[in-house]
Amino acid sequence: MSLAAAGAVVLREGITFFYAQATELLQRRRDRHDRRNAEATADGTEPGPGHDGGPGPEPEVAAAALRAPEGVLDGELVDRGVDETALDEEASRLIDLTGRLHGYEQGFRPVTTQDQELLATVDALRLALEHIYGQRITLAGEARPTTGSPLADAAPGAAPTVSVNVSGQGAVGVGGDVSGTITTHAPAPLRSPHEQ
Repeated sequence: MSLAAAGAVVLREGITFFYAQATELLQRRRDRHDRRNAEATADGTEPGPGHDGGPGPEPEVAAAALRAPEGVLDGELVDRGVDETALDEEASRLIDLTGRLHGYEQGFRPVTTQDQELLATVDALRLALEHIYGQRITLAGEARPTTGSPLADAAPGAAPTVSVNVSGQGAVGVGGDVSGTITTHAPAPLRSPHEQ
């Protein structure tokens, strides 16, 4: 996984940055829903999709909110706004992933690049944030597209999708942004007693 290449210090700072982004986005979503419900109550209508102007990109992200501490990302995020539809789609995943990362973000659990479950959780959170922001978010030292580059494999508002089909002895399927080497070892084929 490319996150391991970033090193423990950058990974720890990356977790803090991703966690802060996710919680800010969840707060933004809650505030949007509260505002929509308050407006609907005030004018006597039922709250519903589109009452707040409809989902879609909202360009009011504070530039400071998109800045990671020096040396954490390999570039800068571009303020393209927040895709509110993507935020709605990813909200439950953001809640789940920030819950799993809370102990690491607070410093209660050690951050190591050997913890594969941690790396997978951080990568899943990063992918959700990339979907919402419509751009890559890469930690310093990773071998993947530069932070701020658009998601080339997805139309605006569409989640990146990877499909992998594998079959046969020793087959390996890999999805997402992966770099490195995969080695498989297939056991010797079984021989029938008649072939010996």
